[in-house]
Amino acid sequence: RWLSSRQRQPRTAIGDRLLRATARRLAEALRPGDRLARIGSDEFAVFVPRLEALADASQLARRLRAAMRSPFKVADREIAMTISTGIAIGRPSAEEMLHAAGLALDAARRGGGDGFEVFTAMMRAAALRRFDTEVDLQRALERDEFVLHYQPIFDLERLEPVHFEALVRWQHPVRGLIPPSLFVPLAEQNGTIRQLGRWAIHSACRQLSAWREQYPDRSGLGVSVNVSGVQLHQNSELLRDIEQALHTYHLDPGCLMLEITETVLMKGNGDPDLLEAIRALGVRIAVDDFGVGYSSFRYLRNLPVDTVKIDRSFIAASESPNRDPWTVMQMIIEFCTRLDLEVIAEGIEQPDHPRRLRDLGCRHGQGFLLSPPFSAAGATGLFARSPRGLTGGPPPPLESAAE
Repeated sequence: RWLSSRQRQPRTAIGDRLLRATARRLAEALRPGDRLARIGSDEFAVFVPRLEALADASQLARRLRAAMRSPFKVADREIAMTISTGIAIGRPSAEEMLHAAGLALDAARRGGGDGFEVFTAMMRAAALRRFDTEVDLQRALERDEFVLHYQPIFDLERLEPVHFEALVRWQHPVRGLIPPSLFVPLAEQNGTIRQLGRWAIHSACRQLSAWREQYPDRSGLGVSVNVSGVQLHQNSELLRDIEQALHTYHLDPGCLMLEITETVLMKGNGDPDLLEAIRALGVRIAVDDFGVGYSSFRYLRNLPVDTVKIDRSFIAASESPNRDPWTVMQMIIEFCTRLDLEVIAEGIEQPDHPRRLRDLGCRHGQGFLLSPPFSAAGATGLFARSPRGLTGGPPPPLESAAE
């Protein structure tokens, strides 16, 4: 029976003293015969030779958690700690038990930490799938398996596309089209997000250049690319990728917009100096999914951004019969307008949404009523249609790709 625990420790000079104090507390919470060992920089393993039932292991995990509740006093400081625990029960080898407890520990951490999880066969299967996905992801760029789909952003007065958001999809040879939610977090963890981000910027710029050459009257057309928080830590690399793409495809910087989620920006992952350097190139920066995380207007005063994309949840909430549906939208639009920020409304899905947004002063919008995401070929077909054909409802069907 193994319990594998990991505590969050501050990276300070007093870390060693803190670890020793942690070990003492954990040892005091154990029963006679239980064995404690440190197996990593911030990991401990507990071998419990006598367990009558799973409830006993769960009770021990709770005791370990309770032992960490009181702040540690180290070098005249009080330091609060939490602990996450993974539990594995059985009689395989010590190596197998530690591995199983580690998988359960990872599940506990993904659940928010400061809790415990018990190893199950499903965890092993999930770990194998994750490993297979990671191996495939490493090869996907080499095999040219990624594609961009494009969802247009519309001028709500003329109801015609003026900008396209580039959305990365993985065209897996066996599993088919994989949405970003299933591979971007993994790419951020293993570092392939830098290569993927570079590819997305160059591919979007190449497609925009082709559209502008094919449709000279669309010289004002723009494209936006989503940027990960990991990319924002690679300051010089990201700047170089942007400059190279714009130079290679002979594009003016103003046609490119980088979309960074509100959560990433508010957590401090967006270095203001880097954002200012990007804007100094002439590239625009948008706060994506605004309102889904912090919804703090005061941050907008200080962030070097040009555009706010209001999260689709606000328009969805407008269907609620219990309150004035558009009050919050009006407040956000008016505030952004006073800050001279462009506003784009996401999630336009009902026939009355474009008119209501126009009445509130929102000029641009995006959503499935206007258009779903398309492949590059499908998006090109939008230019061949009359914009006025969109005023009576959603556009006629084209080859589309689910967002």
